[in-house]
Amino acid sequence: MGTPIRFLRPLYLEAARKALREGRGAEAEELLLASLAEGPAEGDAGAQAEPHRLLLGLYQRQGKWPQAEAAAREALAILAPAWTLESPDVMDLVGELAEALRQQKRAALARPLFEQVLAFHERRVGSEHLELVPALRQMSDLCLAQKDAVGARAYARRALDIQEKVLGTHHIELAATARRVADLCELCGRMEEAEGLLKWVVAIREKALGQATPAVAEALEALAAHYSLREKWPEAEAALQQALAIQEKQQGPESAAALSLLEDLANLHDARGDDAGAEALRERLHALRKAAKKGKKGQ
Repeated sequence: MGTPIRFLRPLYLEAARKALREGRGAEAEELLLASLAEGPAEGDAGAQAEPHRLLLGLYQRQGKWPQAEAAAREALAILAPAWTLESPDVMDLVGELAEALRQQKRAALARPLFEQVLAFHERRVGSEHLELVPALRQMSDLCLAQKDAVGARAYARRALDIQEKVLGTHHIELAATARRVADLCELCGRMEEAEGLLKWVVAIREKALGQATPAVAEALEALAAHYSLREKWPEAEAALQQALAIQEKQQGPESAAALSLLEDLANLHDARGDDAGAEALRERLHALRKAAKKGKKGQ
């Protein structure tokens, strides 16, 4: 007579879980779809939604966003009526649906869902909690996808303000957020604010990692790029020279990082009309590259 249908679904599910643990995605998908073909599961809404949630996770990892969207919608259709929109599990699914829509460049549909998730977390933990930072970053990304640089900056700035208040002014986690806000400030034409933020990134990394580290050199390079954008040539050159000194000390004068900075310096001298200075730097660059090439051949 064969196995009764009511026993097939849990067997498929258990086999699918094992396949997922072992990285056998195609087999797991086939088993999960087979479990769904057997009809609704017995038990609560969580049990009924589990195959859809497992498929959602699988499709997310595979970058199959239309299928991820469909799986998220199926799971929500089961969970939302049985639970509540104030449930963290349901709101996680709303966020995952929003991300699937964003990945498909359907920002207009994704944005209200992300706003719903953000509002939920604000009600749950308050308006100045670190748990809000991921949702604020998502909103910032979404605004940028809609070419709303002003909105993107506002959400990113709020995330930065929360991090600063909770973690302190020089916590290393602030550096990446401050750098992003600086980039958004440039898009919005808020150049003075961008400059202050980029200087802050340098200070954060110096305090957290030490003054002569490649991470500080990278922050100085970003500051130099900002000054170049504004044609503030002396400030740009000073930042590049500082970054170059760090990279030469840490990685050597023939390192790729140091050579790249020398090329940036030569380009800066070109931009400010200093042909002689640019030529001297390119001669130095050529000699270093030749030495580096010779050194590799001798190894």
